[in-house]
Amino acid sequence: MQTVDFSQGWYVGSASGDAPPAALAAAELREWIERITGQPPAGADAPVRFEMEYEEGAGDGFSWHAAASGTIRLHSSSARGLLYAAYSFLEALGCRWPAPGPDGERIPRGVRFELPDDPVESEPALPGRCLI
Repeated sequence: MQTVDFSQGWYVGSASGDAPPAALAAAELREWIERITGQPPAGADAPVRFEMEYEEGAGDGFSWHAAASGTIRLHSSSARGLLYAAYSFLEALGCRWPAPGPDGERIPRGVRFELPDDPVESEPALPGRCLI
């Protein structure tokens, strides 16, 4: 397991490209990491940095990996996949949304989290993801 320590500062950069789902992914990470840690983001030279990139593909597959250097890299085959990567990362920290609205939020508190050493990868079995 890899320990990620947000106590010395963290930063979420903008995603590559300008697609709205990618911008939402960055905004969601900023909001939830701040709520989890109780600390606002630091500058781009913070010890924990998120790098987000996506390809112009049609699939929703993604991967994310927390490196020992403090860089957390999220990558996807599409802008929408990048949003799924962000939510997957937040779930790894312990976030849960079993019901809509603030009463349905489960937010962990802390600054140190254990994350897997290996990259987390997901590829949907069907062409797209949705709620039915």
